[in-house]
Amino acid sequence: MAAEDWATAAALPEQVIPGLRPEPVKAQPCMVTDTPDHQFVLGRRHRTVVAGGCSGHGFKHASAIGEAVARTVTGEGSFAELDFLAADRFTG
Repeated sequence: MAAEDWATAAALPEQVIPGLRPEPVKAQPCMVTDTPDHQFVLGRRHRTVVAGGCSGHGFKHASAIGEAVARTVTGEGSFAELDFLAADRFTG
């Protein structure tokens, strides 16, 4: 990533999460994200909404994931059963 691109991207976290250090632990282009069960992760923990695992095949699901995130953020009911995407499914 070019220095000027990184400077722009690094300034964003501070606006959302004051005090967060913006330097990455690791940066890697074309990183593939995947969960052990090859599904997405979608859910809320306190005031934080998490959505991820959308590499590769996630592109074609982007509009549905976006709708699910929007409904999660606004507290609206889900348009489908999404418990199988909960992040805590990996904690046992």
